[in-house]
Amino acid sequence: MRKIQLFGMSLITILVVVGLTHVSSAQIAKECDIAINSITESSGPVKVVGRQLMVKNSSGVYQLYIIKGVGYSPYPVGTYPYQYGICEYCPSGAHTCTYPNFHPSPNYPNVSCEGPTNIFDRIDVDIDRDFRKLQEMNVNTIRTWNKVSPRLLSEATAKNIKVIAGFWVGDENFADDGVRSRIRNDFRTYVTDLKDDPNFSSVLFIAIGNENNYRLYTPGVPVPNAPQCFIPPGIAPDSFRMNKWYSLVELMAMDARTIQGNDYRPIAVVNGEISEIGFNALGASDSQLCHVDIWGVNIYRGASFGNLFQNYSTGPAPYSGKPLWIAEYGIDSWHAGDDFFHPEIGVPNEALQASWNGKLWDEIINNRAVTIGGTVIEYSDEYWKDGDPWRLAAAPNFEQDYGGYCPNYPYHTGSMPDGFFNEEWFGIMSVVPNGILPDFVFQRSTFTSLQKRFQCANTANVFYAGSDNGKSCDGTSACCSTATAKAKRGQCVTNCKIGVIESNPTKPSLKTMTK
Repeated sequence: MRKIQLFGMSLITILVVVGLTHVSSAQIAKECDIAINSITESSGPVKVVGRQLMVKNSSGVYQLYIIKGVGYSPYPVGTYPYQYGICEYCPSGAHTCTYPNFHPSPNYPNVSCEGPTNIFDRIDVDIDRDFRKLQEMNVNTIRTWNKVSPRLLSEATAKNIKVIAGFWVGDENFADDGVRSRIRNDFRTYVTDLKDDPNFSSVLFIAIGNENNYRLYTPGVPVPNAPQCFIPPGIAPDSFRMNKWYSLVELMAMDARTIQGNDYRPIAVVNGEISEIGFNALGASDSQLCHVDIWGVNIYRGASFGNLFQNYSTGPAPYSGKPLWIAEYGIDSWHAGDDFFHPEIGVPNEALQASWNGKLWDEIINNRAVTIGGTVIEYSDEYWKDGDPWRLAAAPNFEQDYGGYCPNYPYHTGSMPDGFFNEEWFGIMSVVPNGILPDFVFQRSTFTSLQKRFQCANTANVFYAGSDNGKSCDGTSACCSTATAKAKRGQCVTNCKIGVIESNPTKPSLKTMTK
């Protein structure tokens, strides 16, 4: 969940109530009808087959690929993204700018912008160190929200980590022909640069946008005296604006297919929740998005995904036959108290973050017939994501803040354990500033929780059984071939009273952690 995209909630029932299940979108459907006969399965190293993602191994044989992923957005303390690049705070006497030749910002004192326009090209971003930590965690894929760079792709190739190459699309008027043309031209250039990069082999697929659908709802009614973190949910989808957005995505996917040729990488679009997916009236049916290969969804439903996988695959709403990628999931590590006006009154809770994130992954792997995996949010804390409403005296972006988004106000249950998205605390790694050098990072408990589970996903025995998911008889752990198996003496059993039923289970990695 990127803060500047937060708006709206899951509104599946509203779509049905307002009668959007059978209204056609003739113009977009016609475009797909014309193109559908020419669509062929990719002959490249990555392809979609039904609901599955297939990747060629070193012998050139396609194998099922499960995304054991992490979102990677390593903005150094003191920096923040803006539409065309990066800004950095440089208050006199408090911080030395990494890039002192940034252009001064006309809007804020002590702020300069631009410099390298890609976060992955900064000298204070240590991709080598971060990727070594990801390898140790048994991660096979990262997801970026913004454009990747040659440096990142080179590091990914060296570390054998696949990249879901993001393409950010801001909050714009998608009905404006000039806007559509500019976005498409930028995307064409990006895809061309990716295709021509010597490390294009590290790209798993390309992902368009992030939760843009949330901005295309009729605004909700403000709640009097609500805390700053509360955003009222949207009332109903604006079908005209939704159609314009999804039709633009389809055109961008067509452009990518044309540029890449027959060995094209798949194209995904990242939705907030699954509310619009499959609805003709909103331009989001499979037949209208025939060049889009994968649905990415950001899901924050609490300690369980609930009926997500069943609803996506079988309804009752239309939904989709495309592969489902969980593009964002997880919880933050700060547990706020009961006062939404003062979230700083709380405590860190790494254990709860590790438990929830681990259980959510267990559900993903249990539903791999529908989903191709997930990318947990996120590798490291990002200090820019909250606007300092509770630390006004602090230098902006130099202190970790507690604000964010509280969708459950005035209720205290639901998508987060404390009902509050503490935006700057989602990292698997905590961050400590280090001047102009790369920030220090320190792993939280969720690192080990996911490390053990991702190790299981490396094998045929994909189901993790251990004490931290209630499937251990004696405190040992194992990777098992069935979701209901338990670990006993490091082996897999049907229940704790009987002997071993699998002679050669895979034991999860228990490597010693290093900084």
